[in-house]
Amino acid sequence: MSRSVVYARRAAAAVAIGVLAMGCQESAQEKAAQTHLTPPTPTAPASTAPSPSR
Repeated sequence: MSRSVVYARRAAAAVAIGVLAMGCQESAQEKAAQTHLTPPTPTAPASTAPSPSR
């Protein structure tokens, strides 16, 4: 194969990887937007001990 064919294939592969990476970023942005729409859930377990009163 000639060098120009090798360079063309490498360039095509780089473009394909870039396009695929952009598609993954959009999915991540959509997921992040969806998490902002849902209310937060508590992560700490509820305490059974009574709280001290002042």
